[in-house]
Amino acid sequence: MRRNLAGVLILVLFLVFGMGISAEDKDFITEQEFIAALVTQLNLDLPEKAEEPFASMDKDFGRFVQKAYMVELIPCVEDFKPENKITREKALFFLSKVFEDKDKEDKIYPEFADWEKSSEYTRPALKWAVATGFLSGYPDQTLNPLSYLTEKEKEILFERLSYIQRSQSYIDCLKIRF
Repeated sequence: MRRNLAGVLILVLFLVFGMGISAEDKDFITEQEFIAALVTQLNLDLPEKAEEPFASMDKDFGRFVQKAYMVELIPCVEDFKPENKITREKALFFLSKVFEDKDKEDKIYPEFADWEKSSEYTRPALKWAVATGFLSGYPDQTLNPLSYLTEKEKEILFERLSYIQRSQSYIDCLKIRF
């Protein structure tokens, strides 16, 4: 009972405080930077040396991306564009891969004005993110799924992930795979 209550409280706090992002924050990050930060946050062991096709990536990102691919945070390496700025929907897609049983929330259909702009393959992850409080959208009832993720947004997502990692024994509904 206590665990479920704590889990519900955490989700309510996430939903109430939303993403908390200002429109003027334009410090966008790339897909490889996001993946490197996610692998680091999860404290996953990196391979000694990146193998092809990962070895050709900049700044030693290849080892992080290779590890993410190995543990299925990146399901298809062909769709991964390392130097492209990462969109909000793609960041949440990768983040959702960290958790078990994320498909439980698939019956939720968020009511956002720009829901149809989201990519079909990211919709289960976006539904999961809304249901768990990782994403609440903007005051104008939009998600802006195709907008680029800012450094500030990444920090907020990772603060939430860190909180869940520290509180794992209290949160039954968000089980981390690693």
